[in-house]
Amino acid sequence: MIIERVELKDFLSHKSSAIAFGRGLTAIIGPNGAGKSSIIEGVVFALFQDSFRNMRGGTKESLKRMGAKSASVKLVFSVSGRSFRVERFIERGAVDKLYEEDKLVATQASYVDKKVLEILGIPRKEAYLNTVIVRQGELERVLENFTTASGREDLMKALGFKELDDIAEALKEERGEYEKKLMKLSGEAAQLESLKKQLERGQEELRGLEGERAKILENLRALEGGLSYIERALAEIPEAVERELNKAVAEYYKAKSDLESVEREVERLQEEVKRLNALKMEASSLLPVLTLKERLLTLQD
Repeated sequence: MIIERVELKDFLSHKSSAIAFGRGLTAIIGPNGAGKSSIIEGVVFALFQDSFRNMRGGTKESLKRMGAKSASVKLVFSVSGRSFRVERFIERGAVDKLYEEDKLVATQASYVDKKVLEILGIPRKEAYLNTVIVRQGELERVLENFTTASGREDLMKALGFKELDDIAEALKEERGEYEKKLMKLSGEAAQLESLKKQLERGQEELRGLEGERAKILENLRALEGGLSYIERALAEIPEAVERELNKAVAEYYKAKSDLESVEREVERLQEEVKRLNALKMEASSLLPVLTLKERLLTLQD
């Protein structure tokens, strides 16, 4: 919470005062009886409809300036960038009000009290009155209270550190989730590397088969040329030569059969290479995600 401005009218020793608080440390100085403590009383009254005087047995009426029929305090403060204005009155028939960015959000003292505690994020007003705001002569008591677990918890809540602890815990849980995802991605990266090696072996085997196929095609063309020549001279050759021709024809068809077998194997390997390439592309798309997660974890550390 940041206190920005307080206006006091007929409140304690102040007839009409307006104090604006700048950023950073603000010191209010003056002689005894000048109304320094009354400013703090005004802030407390505006926030919690209470005062240190009331806590010592006083009444609201005792907060009015001597001789005044009524009194009022207006306080402007901000929380997490949201601006609020609370107006408190010590006057018969007057209604306390709370505004957010000039929009009325609560009326009547009890509703304003509840809303202020909600905005400040504290369960009860004592969390502030016993920790953040220190009365004259009671600093030692506050320090002693801070040594207790409940006192430390109240101060942490009042200063907003409890929320930071909650955020830190949430970030820790989220980091755990990212670490799980990182382990999963690391496993997928290992699978990607294995797929790459399988693809390289398949491509190497395919290149070898393609070379063998080229040799067989070359032999086949040579045999086809010889066969054509032999067929043209078939009618002119003796029976012995015809047997040689039949042998050559048999070799030709065997070579052709071998070629068809190799071509079927080549087609099978080509389909396997296509499948491995698809897996490679799918796995490669995971690598940028892995790299990003690793960078995120590095930044969080």
